[in-house]
Amino acid sequence: MAGERVAPSGALDTKALRHENRTKYTALVMHGDEASCKRHEQLEFHDGWGKALDQLVATVKKMQACRRLESSGVEHQPDTWPGLMKRILSALLLCAVAVMTEAHAKTPGEVAIGQAVREATLQGLNGRSRLLSEFHGKPLIINVWASWCGPCRKEMASLERLTWLGLARHFNVIGISTDDDAARASAWLKESNATISQFIDARLQMENMLGASRLPLTVLVDADGRVIEKIYGAREWDSPESVNLIRKAFRIPERAPLAGH
Repeated sequence: MAGERVAPSGALDTKALRHENRTKYTALVMHGDEASCKRHEQLEFHDGWGKALDQLVATVKKMQACRRLESSGVEHQPDTWPGLMKRILSALLLCAVAVMTEAHAKTPGEVAIGQAVREATLQGLNGRSRLLSEFHGKPLIINVWASWCGPCRKEMASLERLTWLGLARHFNVIGISTDDDAARASAWLKESNATISQFIDARLQMENMLGASRLPLTVLVDADGRVIEKIYGAREWDSPESVNLIRKAFRIPERAPLAGH
């Protein structure tokens, strides 16, 4: 049965960079850098992260207060340290749970497998802009990538080779860059001699709709615009395994030739 897959090579979490400031903030708290913490407190945290970090901050501040009392010779409750350590461990666990929850959460407005993609305007990178609906009527392979994503760059050549096969007459292949900088994405396409129609998704419309929480993501869409497969992670798209996957997903007859056009 068609469904969501993860390629053997894995995929990059596009939300990892969004966690960077949160990680820095936690480290600053643990090291007692209050000035830097105040700057990072201006960031908007995910609700789960915010609650977990609030608890962690409060606990660390209590620990710092205990240290100051110890250094000044003032007595404090003997069970304070175990209690504080327990709270810190609890807070860190909450942080971990928040990360896992967010990492596996669906992107806003994600179209699930079996549902039809919505209309979208695709801004051309190496050609004219088009409507997504213009590709209806024929199965479609949508590869979501970014110029900073190593696995994305690695698999792109195999997608090009896939389009050279006779099998490719049965479907279309397009690429969607999630780069914020169109110039950077265009530079990579020029460097890689890309011939597949490529589009930029600076506003995250396609990224969210297709569920690109990890890159690369390749989505197989049937002729009616219905999502039938989501493959996370890089793979060799012209390999026998991938070709067989495409045949089955798009119900391409076994007798369809693999040779070039």
